[in-house]
Amino acid sequence: MSTSPPDVAAEPGVGMRGPRHALVRARQALLELLLPRLHYRLRRRFYSQSWARDDYYSPRQYWFLPPGIVPRLLKETVESGWFGRGGTLLDIGCGDGGMAAYLSNAGHDVLGVDFAGPSIARARTRFAASPALRFEELDFCEQVPDGAPFDAIFDRGCYHGIPKGLRSSYLRVLLASSQPGTRMLLMLRVTTDATLTDAQRDASRARSLDEVRSFFGPHFAIERSESTWFNSRGDDDGHQALAGLVVWMTRK
Repeated sequence: MSTSPPDVAAEPGVGMRGPRHALVRARQALLELLLPRLHYRLRRRFYSQSWARDDYYSPRQYWFLPPGIVPRLLKETVESGWFGRGGTLLDIGCGDGGMAAYLSNAGHDVLGVDFAGPSIARARTRFAASPALRFEELDFCEQVPDGAPFDAIFDRGCYHGIPKGLRSSYLRVLLASSQPGTRMLLMLRVTTDATLTDAQRDASRARSLDEVRSFFGPHFAIERSESTWFNSRGDDDGHQALAGLVVWMTRK
């Protein structure tokens, strides 16, 4: 049972089928366009309420990764040394801390931040014994995390959920959290519809990459990009998944 207000949270409409669900997505997009701050507040409330539920973990949450599942492209990035060896790393939108813990185990001093307090509480409980891993309840559109600037930054699922009208706030905090040479790995979904054709997904990825280049390009050198999937099984399985994009970039 959803605890979000009807038709306004960012994620409840993800992957839904049929005319009614298409209408829900359209209303959500309209609210995001016309009232971005309200849309964002409701999204924050939805996630906070959801993380507080015991039954939140579900394959229907396309972005959610169960314990032990790490996206292949994140593994390859870490194992290649692209993030650097050691150093400080910021995980934006860390959820219950699974990816932050993986990055900490890889040798980084990690701070995971999330605007949903119950998710941070879960993360602190799960990884209380990890000295190189910290968690902080923080809205990345409002507050610079302690320890900034960081040597590396990881964002899987935060940037793409911020209304376009508020992304300048995200960028302001991102620039204050980084420095020349900071490596950033961005994983974003490019659609909320799991029923698109391959051609439609490719078009969505191309548009999203153009947006990333326009938004980040003045401050970050875009090194490469690759297609991915958002689902609860990793990033290689496209069955009932949302099309995504991975971008590697370095602060100028």
